Amino acid sequence: DMLLLGYFAPTSLVGIYGVMYSLSQFGISFSSAISKSIFPEVSTQSVNKETVSGDVLWKSIQYAPVLATPLSIGALIFGDKILLYVYSFNQGHLSLFILAVASIFYSAYQPMHQIIYGLDYPKVGFIIGFASTLTNVGVTLLLVKQFGIVGVAISTALALLVSLIAGAVFLTDKIGLPELY
Repeated sequence: DMLLLGYFAPTSLVGIYGVMYSLSQFGISFSSAISKSIFPEVSTQSVNKETVSGDVLWKSIQYAPVLATPLSIGALIFGDKILLYVYSFNQGHLSLFILAVASIFYSAYQPMHQIIYGLDYPKVGFIIGFASTLTNVGVTLLLVKQFGIVGVAISTALALLVSLIAGAVFLTDKIGLPELY
């Protein structure tokens, strides 16, 4: 993102985007902790040829974005004021909100990523990451000239959404959907 933005946009926008990206990443910490706790359990079950339940995945996805979601709402409501009063930016509010929504996508994907690797499918993890990167670069090239940091934020959100959808499709096929009680 930053490399392409730096090539196509003024340096000041690169700095603003860097701040927006950093702020949006704040909500990912909780999902990261959940994700790291899932890997050993899934890996052990996979090595022991035990069935990995879809419940593990779907419960982790329910809780993973618990911090990113309210931060996204806060970015929508208060983002412009925070950026103006704390950073003296009068722009970047929309890109902050888009990146905050993207952090929800990433928060939900992180447990999937750990489960994919725990089930010993590193090639699938690589392919999903590669598809996400291609999406990010391609959409950034299409949008950066016309929309600047908002276009780059959109490309990031779409790339993370691609990861989320691809991970969900793969894992639904491999471990199924949760049991309904």
